[in-house]
Amino acid sequence: MTLDRILEITQDLSGLAFSSFLFVHLASPVGAAIVGREGSSESIASSIQLAGRVVYRDGRLREAILVWIPLGTHFLVGLVRRVTRLNRQRRIRAQLELRAQLAEDLPPSGRRLARAAPKQSTLRWLKSYLPTTSHAIAGYIAIPFLLDHIFSHRLSASPSLRSFQFVSFNLQHSPVLASIKYVCLLSTSLYHSLVGLDQVFSRLLPSSPPKRKSISDSQRSLSVCLGWLGIVGTVGLGIRKLAREPIPLWMARRYQ
Repeated sequence: MTLDRILEITQDLSGLAFSSFLFVHLASPVGAAIVGREGSSESIASSIQLAGRVVYRDGRLREAILVWIPLGTHFLVGLVRRVTRLNRQRRIRAQLELRAQLAEDLPPSGRRLARAAPKQSTLRWLKSYLPTTSHAIAGYIAIPFLLDHIFSHRLSASPSLRSFQFVSFNLQHSPVLASIKYVCLLSTSLYHSLVGLDQVFSRLLPSSPPKRKSISDSQRSLSVCLGWLGIVGTVGLGIRKLAREPIPLWMARRYQ
């Protein structure tokens, strides 16, 4: 088994683990959107959130296994795969150029070779490592919003304040900024997750031999597009209901 194959499996498994947490987490605003009524959306979302925490936060070890370790592993392995893949492509390209030169009876080194393969500028070399697919771009865009969400909603907030009433407060206290953060985090992380799941599950489809979809096919998949639109729309409706929930003055003071 090659190194790239090992990294691919590791990234798939870590992505599956974190995606399961993501969908459990999104069940709260989905519940608020579907069954929430005026004045009850926050309590419904928070109740679903408490039930979901039994799955992924029943002790620090379970939370680490289902959330933090998969998240960190997925990010680090993705960077390693990008670097190793680009380096391998450069080596293959250099070998092909060398073979072409030898086939034309050109010297393998010297002035003519240098002209055939000019040295890359530093800027061009750095740009070659940037993501080029919408799947990868969405993942990298989600990172700063995810880190901000983790810090503000998980690490800095007191355990007694970690409910969807805090989401309601954010949307009422800073409606523009909070809306931008939630929309960017939801849309990018969900799209990255759905395309990745489509990639992984394409191996389970009956074929001989089992073949993984190309990333472009997954990005254009109808199921991915409809799933993204449906979930984003439903979660957005739930967040809209939460933004209209009244917050007791004494609780608002605790959030400030």
